[in-house]
Amino acid sequence: MHEHFTSGATNKATLEYVLPSIASKDHKYSCPHCKNDVTLRKGKVRVHHFAHKKEVSSCTYYSKPTRNHLIYDLKMAMHTIYNKRKQPIWFINKCINRNCGTETISALSLNSMTCPLLRFDKSSNYIIFENSRLQSREEIIKEVEYKYENSIESIEKNLIIKEIKELEESNKTLISSIASPFHMRSIFDVENNGIEIPTTRIDLRITDDDIEELNKMLVDSMSHWKVHISKSRAAGTVYFYNKVSKDTTWNTPNDVLREEEVLIANRKMVNVDALRKELTAMVEIEKRKIKEDIDMTIKEQEQKRLTILEISHDNANENDFTTSDDAGLETIKIPGLDVKYYHKHLVVNANTLMDMYETYMKEDEANGSSSPGISSNKDIDTSSIPSMKVPFKLRCRQYSNYVCTNCKNKQEALRQKEESIRKLFYLKYPMYSRDQPALSYRTSNSPPTVKAEEAKKRKMLLLRRARENHKYMEFRENYLMEERRRLRTPHTDTGTSCA
Repeated sequence: MHEHFTSGATNKATLEYVLPSIASKDHKYSCPHCKNDVTLRKGKVRVHHFAHKKEVSSCTYYSKPTRNHLIYDLKMAMHTIYNKRKQPIWFINKCINRNCGTETISALSLNSMTCPLLRFDKSSNYIIFENSRLQSREEIIKEVEYKYENSIESIEKNLIIKEIKELEESNKTLISSIASPFHMRSIFDVENNGIEIPTTRIDLRITDDDIEELNKMLVDSMSHWKVHISKSRAAGTVYFYNKVSKDTTWNTPNDVLREEEVLIANRKMVNVDALRKELTAMVEIEKRKIKEDIDMTIKEQEQKRLTILEISHDNANENDFTTSDDAGLETIKIPGLDVKYYHKHLVVNANTLMDMYETYMKEDEANGSSSPGISSNKDIDTSSIPSMKVPFKLRCRQYSNYVCTNCKNKQEALRQKEESIRKLFYLKYPMYSRDQPALSYRTSNSPPTVKAEEAKKRKMLLLRRARENHKYMEFRENYLMEERRRLRTPHTDTGTSCA
């Protein structure tokens, strides 16, 4: 027999995995591997064990069990607890920091959203709890798109679309007005000597900053009029001067009106093009954000989809919470599953797992089907009271070097404190705050003079960094001493800086 524990059998009535120490001769059992009937040998002399009924059987499951047989025993034990009896499993993890000792519990339950399925492969030493109740990709896409429909980016996009629509409608009116003969130069607006008669009294709609561009357009259109900004605003903002007739007027000539509307139309078309480019960029950014959000949600969901329990070697120290040598494979081959390294990975000792299972099953058999805490009063009907779902507790190691939340917060506080001290150091010694050049060795075949120059520069840089480190350590020590002094005397003035 095996030196650590004996192999169990399958109860033919309940299909549960049962160890010989807690099995009963009132039930019939079969071998988990060859499926043949086995006999329970549970006497007072020899250790309790199962044996095949036929001695000529070629199955060595009970005579010479291999490691694969023993690992399969453990998988069947977990399957019995989780799938058959539907009992929750609690994995207790300890923080990797020895001075902490904080323990957390990862609860897996068949009736919850945590992990409803237990799957394993006969040829590997992994047990996988799979959560098959997660959202589908289509549901995630709908949820993310609905979130972005009510976002600020969506509101800004709708505002830009509305602004483009208003500008396009106003441009149609402007173009039609420019094409109207009543706003263009005609033979009735010109005297006998060829001088244009300004007959329209309309104020310009453009700003003073656009007048220079308007004058340039008038020159290009061979018009004799020029717009000037009035220094006195008593009669109007701008006035118009004819270079041929030398006349000055406050009335707006038709040439100026025509070029003004062309300028306004061009400006609005430029604004429309700019808004369309901005809208296109916003749409592209929104599509990229939606895709990244969907991919991130799917990735986070995928990371929570599986919980891997690895059965370590029998000689592993159960109190050792460091990572095992063979743990952490990037891909675990389980039929029908794509198991990656980023899934939750727990490691448990084989002997510990079987001992815990045997103790748990013995306690369950001793308690019976009645719930704990119920008195033996005959007047109380206990048949309708369900049995208590006692969790199966197992201490295990976490592959990803588990660190509790308190330790993470302490580490983050120390990191921020070091950054603040470093900033104060650079404020006091600005000569060290410049970007440091990288230290590197020349790999090419350079002349001896170049190599000597590079070695000299490297030596000077190393000396400079050594002086900086020495100064920083001295500054840091003084800062911490000053801080401790302030904490000891909280009522004193805390505005003084460190030396």
